[in-house]
Amino acid sequence: MEIGQTNPNLGVCLKADGQEFAARPACWYKDSGSGPGPSGDRPVNPTAGGQGTVTLQNPNVVVPILIDVRNVSGAQGFVIEVSKPNQVFSNPDGNDLDPAHGLGAQSYRSTFGTYNLLPARQLPGWGSYQFRILGLDQNGRPVGRVSQVFTLILHP
Repeated sequence: MEIGQTNPNLGVCLKADGQEFAARPACWYKDSGSGPGPSGDRPVNPTAGGQGTVTLQNPNVVVPILIDVRNVSGAQGFVIEVSKPNQVFSNPDGNDLDPAHGLGAQSYRSTFGTYNLLPARQLPGWGSYQFRILGLDQNGRPVGRVSQVFTLILHP
């Protein structure tokens, strides 16, 4: 199994999700999201109940995902993107959506709030899904870089 040295989503390096204990808790991955990106700032990492990863057995439970792009220069809204099941985004540090591994995205004209996800109605089935956000300017164009991911694991 490959373990990411610059990407926490490869292998078992879970430090970027804020986990204290993991298969490799002392990995040397350094989050590059602590400062402005190549074209602006990065949104606050999306969470549900303060957690970066949530596991559910019941897809009829609403998952409230906190969204915050107020720190992104020029952001007037955001887009939330979800990955295809059991896939990771191919552009984890990018400044646009992922055409290869993205399942879908939805835009909103707000910079802060809660996105209420109902997996049974909004996701195709069991699996692991990544969610991330990207700031949008007043014309709906991306600004800054994508956030780190929020992971939802659905299993029976």
